[in-house]
Formats: sequence, structure tokens, C-alpha cells
Amino acid sequence: MDCSVQSATKSAISKVSSATMKRRGETAEERKTRKAAIKMIRAERRAEKKCNKLTFKEERKKAASCCHGSIIRMMPIV
Repeated sequence: MDCSVQSATKSAISKVSSATMKRRGETAEERKTRKAAIKMIRAERRAEKKCNKLTFKEERKKAASCCHGSIIRMMPIV
């Protein structure tokens, strides 16, 4: 998966909660498909989380290298 921004109409919470709803008397096949959907959602979330971590790490490095060695002078407020 790439780190592109996806326009999703549903929030992550609503996707997860609707996928985990177990209906009474579900068959084994329905259970398998529900479990597979949950597994896929979790994998997507892990990939998104990893992408966010990498992005923030890169931004932190950029900010540190940009301001490395510069002294910030502040004027006291009177």
C-alpha cells in the first residue's frame, strides 16, 4: 500500500463497528467472511499507521536539519 490520501466517506470507527456486528444465527460461511473483513480492515489500519509514523519521522528529521545550530534569540516582554 502506498501512503496516498484516501477520501473515505465512512470513518474508521464506523467501518470497524459495522464489520464486527455478529447477527444471531449466522452461518459458518458468513462468519468466515466477517472475520476476513475484520482482518483486512486491521491490516489496512496497520499500514496507515506505519505510513503516518514514517511521514512524521521524515518531517522531524527535516525540521531538525533545517534549524540545526541556529540560535533563537528572544526579547523579554516588559
